[in-house]
Amino acid sequence: MQCGSPEDLYERPATPFVARFTGLAGEFEAETEQAGSSAASVRLTGLGGAPRVSAQVAGPVQAHRRARLLIRPAAIRLVPPEDPLTQLRARVCDAAFRGRGYDYAVLFDTGIKLVGIRDERRWERGAVVGLSLDPAGCLLFPEEAGAAPSGHRVPAGVEAVPDPSGV
Repeated sequence: MQCGSPEDLYERPATPFVARFTGLAGEFEAETEQAGSSAASVRLTGLGGAPRVSAQVAGPVQAHRRARLLIRPAAIRLVPPEDPLTQLRARVCDAAFRGRGYDYAVLFDTGIKLVGIRDERRWERGAVVGLSLDPAGCLLFPEEAGAAPSGHRVPAGVEAVPDPSGV
């Protein structure tokens, strides 16, 4: 699918498949508002209120088009929900201590789940947290025909169950 150094594959994936293969926290359906050759402003259509975030353009996207935002775990910073850096809010649905910090999974009210988020602080399961996103780890691609559903979906009314790996 793509040849290059590990750094090139991770930082500049040519396709959503390569980005998924090299590791994601999750994905969102989005619509581009402004799109340049290297950066874009997008509205997350898969979340209530359609929040706006900035992203790195990873594929040929145009303004006012459907797109797919793929987010690296390292691009997510957990902050208190009232912190001015908060761009999104979610609930901690799973946590695992990993020695030098914690791995978290967070769940949005819409059922989208982001996984593999590392933080040194301890957040309790069920806590509402703010998410601050680094645009360099938010990869924007044009919407794919037959794309997979956004993120990891948990059906409404079903409580998230920790996966066997403890994350």
